[in-house]
Amino acid sequence: MKISANWLKDYVEHNIDTSNINEIAHKLAILGFESESVEHISNNFENFVVGKVTECVKHPDADRLTVCKVDVGSEELQIVCGAPNVATGQTVPVALVGAKFPDFKIKKAKMRGIESNGMICAEDELGLSDNHDGIMVLDDKYSAGTSFKELYGYEDHVFDLEVTANRADALGYLGFGREFAYLTGEKLKVPEFKLEESNERIEDYINIEIKDTDACPRYSARLIKDITVKESPKWLKEKLIAVGLRPINNVVDITNFVLMETGHPLHAFDYNDIAGKKIIVRKAKNGEEFTTLDENKYKLNDDILLICDDKRPVALAGVMGGLNSGVTEKTTDVLLEVAYFNLADIRHTVKHTNIFSDSSKRFERGVDPNNAEFVINRAAALINELAGGKTAKGIYDVYPNKINEISIELRLSRTEKLLGFKIDKKDIISSLNSIDLKTVEKTEDILTVTVPTFRPDITREIDIIEEVVRLYGYDKIPEKIKSNIDLNINEDEEELEIDLIREKLVGMGLYEISAKSMVDHKFCVPFEKKPVKIQHPLNEEMNHLRNSILISLLNIAGKNIRRKYENINIFEVGKIFYHKDKELEEKNSFAVLLSGINRKQQWNEAELEYDFYDIKGIAEQFLAAKKIKDIKFENKDIPSYYNKSQSLSVFSNGKKIATFGKLSDETTKVFEIKNSIFCFEMLVEDSMSIDDTVILSDLSKYPKVIKDISVLMDVNEESLTINNVIQKYGGKYLQNVKTVDHYQGKQIDSNKKSYTFRMEFQSNDKTLADKEIDKLFNKIINGLKKDLNVEIR
Repeated sequence: MKISANWLKDYVEHNIDTSNINEIAHKLAILGFESESVEHISNNFENFVVGKVTECVKHPDADRLTVCKVDVGSEELQIVCGAPNVATGQTVPVALVGAKFPDFKIKKAKMRGIESNGMICAEDELGLSDNHDGIMVLDDKYSAGTSFKELYGYEDHVFDLEVTANRADALGYLGFGREFAYLTGEKLKVPEFKLEESNERIEDYINIEIKDTDACPRYSARLIKDITVKESPKWLKEKLIAVGLRPINNVVDITNFVLMETGHPLHAFDYNDIAGKKIIVRKAKNGEEFTTLDENKYKLNDDILLICDDKRPVALAGVMGGLNSGVTEKTTDVLLEVAYFNLADIRHTVKHTNIFSDSSKRFERGVDPNNAEFVINRAAALINELAGGKTAKGIYDVYPNKINEISIELRLSRTEKLLGFKIDKKDIISSLNSIDLKTVEKTEDILTVTVPTFRPDITREIDIIEEVVRLYGYDKIPEKIKSNIDLNINEDEEELEIDLIREKLVGMGLYEISAKSMVDHKFCVPFEKKPVKIQHPLNEEMNHLRNSILISLLNIAGKNIRRKYENINIFEVGKIFYHKDKELEEKNSFAVLLSGINRKQQWNEAELEYDFYDIKGIAEQFLAAKKIKDIKFENKDIPSYYNKSQSLSVFSNGKKIATFGKLSDETTKVFEIKNSIFCFEMLVEDSMSIDDTVILSDLSKYPKVIKDISVLMDVNEESLTINNVIQKYGGKYLQNVKTVDHYQGKQIDSNKKSYTFRMEFQSNDKTLADKEIDKLFNKIINGLKKDLNVEIR
């Protein structure tokens, strides 16, 4: 935000010059407005005068040059000029020999053999605009020899301020002036003006319809007829040029001036280009095209808000007007727009079109919905003053659901506790009232603060406390020698658990990722927990908080797969968010994802891809590291986003604590992934609930006995069921059971499948005899036949 010291004086009477400029910049920084730069503009135009062109002839050796005779008061000079618009009788600015420009100095010179004693100047060469279409032509009322300094000389200091995203109110001279008045102890001067209206009612000339009141809560319009579009006066052009805006014409310049003054964007339409004399605020249709004022064409989607007439779009709401309805020198009737748009809708348009304008910058941060009347009347009054015309009676104002001020209670005791020092109650009340946060005393300890709608960033007591200390001055905060820091270490058990989880997963050879919690809503859909919508997202691709840690892993996996990475073994620990019983839940969760090639092909080994048993191994290894005693894998209570035929739930003491397996094709399709994805997920709190006390025991010095058993079972039966029965009948000497083979083929019925299980028996006290093993083995066989009626092969 550029602030011209000369312009600022219109609202706060305080002198700014080279003697105090550094002090002011320092104080502004403490107040929260750091100066990125301070520019000293000095246009004294020494050796620049007004000249009268008395003669023009073509250069004998150059088609594009003209040899001019120019009366500069004291003498007549011969000047060679290259501008196409130079003509006899013009009044022009002349740079005499010795005049200095930023890059050069005027000297006597020969142009293709013809002597030239000065230069006739264009506006951009004088620093008055960026117009270089030709030389600047002045009003004939100025006499030859008049110092150009008397006409256009000025001196100014321009602050380039860094205004934080939450302070949209300071993106205008009145808003910033409110802060500057507090800083300097002066009073803010709000412009006074008188607007005269004709007897014609605006309702007879225009009709306004808002089809999406969430996207556009308010739309106001005024009509000014019989205006004359022309060049802006010197004072207006100077103000705009000082802050980096290019003067165009009096009407457009007024809208830019009022935008900079109030911080509220507005737009001027050529009323006669509005078809059907109707304004409709609606969302675009997918594929709809629109050409903006800068002659660029855009293909839109149905999230973009448009201002339309009865037939077509005429503006991208809050961003830029259309080529088909802009003000030109032929415009005679102007329709002024002052509206309030939803922040998210403007951000979507900016992201889609990549148009960054002074208007969108303010709407994206949040303007005041309740200053529309002042803004539109101020602009109309200036148009009447500088362009003539008659303003129709009344404002056409569509504002169905008024946005009201809010009241917040400020506890003085709470303020002192948070700040660590006391600020006098009278000072708090005085400072808050100075920036229009109306503050009154409710009780000895409580103040009631009414927050105006131009401060949407203040919604809580803590926001008021921040304002209190900001206005008090960060540089005045007292130093304390005595430390109040508690040196006792209060370790967060959940954070310690997260560190342990990371350590164990990294130890398994997995790679950790870290991703944002904000995601696109479409990625939340496959997961069962109700997602949390972000009210004002940074962009529409980050409009929800993730309801599953798998979302981040899948997005990362998808990107890697599309870049042809073959081995993906990653994990993440982070927060998930979801609604549960009308309450917002925030949980720490972690998950592992495997996909692609586990082992590359070697001369003596075939290529091996990740499968169910790899993710099962990860889950078993992690859970084993947690020393879980009573663990069961069961094919029940499987979330819908898993493939239920290749997934299992983990239970401990009857409570479900985790899930692992293959994700369903429907889930991976949302992330544009065609590869098989295997995951293991768990809440951190469920990991913490497990007793991971390490129990040391001697290794058995007696040999293991390994026995295999092959079982023919129904094709729909789960191998886990067999495993559980083996564990049930295996007795105390059975140490481990694992699946080592699976077969479906010609040798067995099509509705059957065969699994081979390997059992390990071992005693800590003795060598197991063959009879003991045979007895256990037969007990297991009989148990399988009894419980499951399976066939032993």
